[in-house]
Amino acid sequence: MCTVAQAKPAVPILKAMIVKFFDRLEHADLLIRTENTGTPEDLARRLKISKRSLHEFLQLLKVAGVPVRYSRKRGTYYYN
Repeated sequence: MCTVAQAKPAVPILKAMIVKFFDRLEHADLLIRTENTGTPEDLARRLKISKRSLHEFLQLLKVAGVPVRYSRKRGTYYYN
């Protein structure tokens, strides 16, 4: 059984993870709004995540109703 005292150390870790997620979200939003993401590999590198994590991140946005698309012709993600 986990007591409150045992669970406390996880709170700062969870907070840091949430802050990092929203920092990445804000950075990705700026790059997408300005249509300056580059390829998926470029965007993953800029966000300091793997390409797989990028696809999961973008899938979360799409599930939340964010109309994000990728244009091979323009070489960038954009909002539709």
